[in-house]
Amino acid sequence: MGLLMVRRNRIALTFLILLAVIAAGLFVLCRHCPETGIAFSGKRRNFYRLKNRTALPQLTDFDQNITLERIQAPGEDSTRWSTTRAARLDGYVLAVGAAGVELANCYLPCSRDTHINLALQPNATAREQVVLEVTPRMRSRPANRVMIGLMKLCAGN
Repeated sequence: MGLLMVRRNRIALTFLILLAVIAAGLFVLCRHCPETGIAFSGKRRNFYRLKNRTALPQLTDFDQNITLERIQAPGEDSTRWSTTRAARLDGYVLAVGAAGVELANCYLPCSRDTHINLALQPNATAREQVVLEVTPRMRSRPANRVMIGLMKLCAGN
């Protein structure tokens, strides 16, 4: 009986230590997820770094030729757009919500992107919508939190 009790205590202690290590790891990652997220290749690190950038575009960065209509145009578009340019898009906000967890944000539930579904018509189908992503780093800016809140009100979310 005494040996069984010692064994249960060891298992319980091991379980508690494991939980504490996991909790500490999540706490550290929530506070210190690198801009490269959790990436296993140089290409993926560069992509996550680009996605998690925090520099706001300057007036000269905006490309006036980028419109929602042109983004939705059919055809191959990998050379139509630049990662160094910004755009202003006009459309209907159909939905605002949290994205799933992903490696770019260290797979943390507390660090998910906000998706904003934008379309040319208020009754657009999913294929007629463009999803804009606001990353946790950009969402942490006070003006962006207000903007997202207003969009949720407009979209009825």
